[in-house]
Amino acid sequence: GVSALGLGSGGGGGGGDFDRLDAWVDYNETKANWVLSALLGYDLHTRVNDLEAGGGAADIGIVVTGAGNAVTGVSKSENTLTFVKGSTFALSTHTHTIAQVTNLQSALNAKQNTLIAGANITISGNTISSSGGISSVAWGDITGKPSTFAPSAHTHTISQITGLQGALNLKASQSDIDTAIDGIERDVLEAQGYMKARYIRDYLNGSSADASNYWVQIKALDKAGTNIALNKTVTSNITTVNLARITNGDMDVANYARTSGGNQYVQIDLGQVYYDIDNITAYHYWADGRTFYGTKTQISEDGITWKTIFDSAVSGTYVETEGGKVHAHKGLDDKLNLTGGTLIGILTARAGVNTPKVDFGNGFTIEPSGTELVFKHQNVIKQRMLSDGTILATSGITALTTE
Repeated sequence: GVSALGLGSGGGGGGGDFDRLDAWVDYNETKANWVLSALLGYDLHTRVNDLEAGGGAADIGIVVTGAGNAVTGVSKSENTLTFVKGSTFALSTHTHTIAQVTNLQSALNAKQNTLIAGANITISGNTISSSGGISSVAWGDITGKPSTFAPSAHTHTISQITGLQGALNLKASQSDIDTAIDGIERDVLEAQGYMKARYIRDYLNGSSADASNYWVQIKALDKAGTNIALNKTVTSNITTVNLARITNGDMDVANYARTSGGNQYVQIDLGQVYYDIDNITAYHYWADGRTFYGTKTQISEDGITWKTIFDSAVSGTYVETEGGKVHAHKGLDDKLNLTGGTLIGILTARAGVNTPKVDFGNGFTIEPSGTELVFKHQNVIKQRMLSDGTILATSGITALTTE
C-alpha cells in the first residue's frame, strides 16, 4: 500500500516514475528536480501561512545592525533574522525636478524675482541697479545715523601724511639740540674765562741751583675743583726719570721727575678736551728756594696749536715755593682790565651794522647817533651828549649834594 508520506516514503522515491523528497534535511543540489512529499508540502504551507498572518508558533523578528547603507550579511537565529549594513555606497550623480524636492517650490515662490538685464528696480524711492549695487539712497531713508562721525582709533605712517617727512627734516634732532646746548655751555664757560685744553706742556731750562730740570707735580683743576690731570699719561721730549710721578698726586718734594739740562718739557694728555679748566698749577722742585729759567706753560686742544698761558721771558722768573706756580683762568675783571674797581650788573657790548651799543642789562643803553652820544631807557632817549660836551635831557638834571 501507499503510506501517508506518499509513494516511496523513506526517501529515495523507488518504485515509481519520479523521485520524492521526504525530509528537508535530505535536500541537496542533486535533488533540485525532485517532488515534495505530501508531508513536506503541508509543512511548507503551514510555514507560509504563519509568515503571512503573523500568527503561528512564533513571529519572525528582524534586526538591522551597522551604520552603512548596504546589507553585507544576513543571519537567522530561531525566529529572528539579522541584517548587517556593513558598507556604504555613495549615490551616483543624478538630478531631481523641483517637484521631487519637498517644499522647494513654496520656498522659491517667497524669493525676489531675478532682475531683467539692463533694468533697475526702485524700493521706497531708492534705486538698485541691475548690476546689484545701490546707485542712490535718500539721506532720510538711512536709519540709525550717529549724531557725530568721530573716526575710530587708528594710526598712520609718516609717508601717509602729506608733507610730514619734509617738515620733520626741518626740525632739530635730539643730537642737534644736545650739540647746540653743549656749544652754548662752552661759549658761556669761555666767556667766563675758563681755559679749554686737552694737552698741557711745561718747559724748564735749568735753575739757579743746577742745570737739571725737576717736576714734583702738575695739577689741572676744573670748575668743580677736581684734579683732571690726576694719573693721566705724561710724555717728554727727552728721556725723563719717573715721569709718572708728575700726575700721581704725591706732593712729597723728594719724589720728583728729572731730566738732564737744556730747554726740555713734559706733556700731559688729559684724554679729552675740557672746557672748564679753572687753573693749572706747576710744582717744580722748591726745597732749596731755587729759581728755574725758561719757565713756560702752554695748553692745546689738539696737540698741534699751542696757547702760552705763562712765559718767564715775558712775565719774569720767580722763586719756587711749596704752593707752586698757579695759572688761573681770566675772569671778567681781567678781560675788562679793571683796576681797583667793580662792575655792577651785566655789561654787554653789541656791534650792529653801523651802530655799536652798550647794554647794561637793566633797560639802560648807550649808543652813538651821528655826532652825539645817546642815553636810552627801554629804548626811549633820556639824554643826549653833544660833541662839545653839552648834555640835553628830557627832564631836568638835578645836582646831588654830598656831605
